[in-house]
Amino acid sequence: MTRMTFGLHPVYGKSWSPTSNAMVVESQAGTIFPRDRRLFVIDLSTTARTQITAEESQFPDWSPDGSRIVYCAVAGVTEINPDGTGRRVLRSGMPSRGADPTCGRASWSPDGRLIVFDQGAGEIWVMNADGSNPRLLLNGASGTGQPVWSPDGTRIAFTSPVASLYQIFSMRADGTDLRQVTSFTGSGGAITPAWK
Repeated sequence: MTRMTFGLHPVYGKSWSPTSNAMVVESQAGTIFPRDRRLFVIDLSTTARTQITAEESQFPDWSPDGSRIVYCAVAGVTEINPDGTGRRVLRSGMPSRGADPTCGRASWSPDGRLIVFDQGAGEIWVMNADGSNPRLLLNGASGTGQPVWSPDGTRIAFTSPVASLYQIFSMRADGTDLRQVTSFTGSGGAITPAWK
């Protein structure tokens, strides 16, 4: 067993490369501010870590073909090559209902043609992988977000607050057929959905 962590710095969002020989993680390593996170690619054969972003970065997702990583930054939905080159903002803030210009999570569709992301006050959007043709799928409660595609690309799971607890919901990829998946009670609730 090989330790892949960053000492005392926690690792947050992560994504495996399609070949499973590397992973991209979000960590505070090398920064002094508690919420100041960067992305690092870890080569699993050597455990070498390479920092690939210089700005606040969260929830990376590796493209299905392995050529790009999409993530959320202050500038908006951003993509970058796994070696840290070719950074490009795909979609900057789209103010509607007073939305701020950031996103919380972005996720590639299994076929690599689309990216789903959350933005602003409970909005879930989908766009082409090149950033064109953004479409609002859901205008939910404030705090709705963390969208992720199902393995077959037909549904999107996300979290949304219900009676002060976050629950997991799913909808078709076109925003229809909304279903609540969990019914947590007490304290806590869902944070980040994932498909198996």
